[in-house]
Amino acid sequence: MTTTLSIIEESICEYFDISYRQMFKNRRIRYWVSKRQMFFFLSRQYTKLSFKTIGAHAGRWRGKDFDHATVLHGCNLIKDQLDIETDRKLRKTTEQIEGITRLIREKTYQAPGLILTDINLLGLSEKYTQSFIAV
Repeated sequence: MTTTLSIIEESICEYFDISYRQMFKNRRIRYWVSKRQMFFFLSRQYTKLSFKTIGAHAGRWRGKDFDHATVLHGCNLIKDQLDIETDRKLRKTTEQIEGITRLIREKTYQAPGLILTDINLLGLSEKYTQSFIAV
């Protein structure tokens, strides 16, 4: 099963206990912006869809697509935060991304009896790379 934008969106909303509409509202409050940026980053990591396609998917909740430059900017900000792990706030971002990533994997790989190898897509930490059997 492939990871879809809907699975990523659902996983972020579940992790932060927010609605789709809240995450993609046309508001620039840092709390909401950071969730959208995580969506952009994880969408790019898991689907390799174009920035324009990701922006169009996210924009459907607000009635206007997010520009490809907005998606690119969001991806770059999260990537930069993951690269710099010295600040406590940035470590929190890393933990949030790892938690959402686990939810995405659970939702993506729900076929019974399927043997999977968890490839550390985000390159975060070796301790999260493992093989397991989904039952």
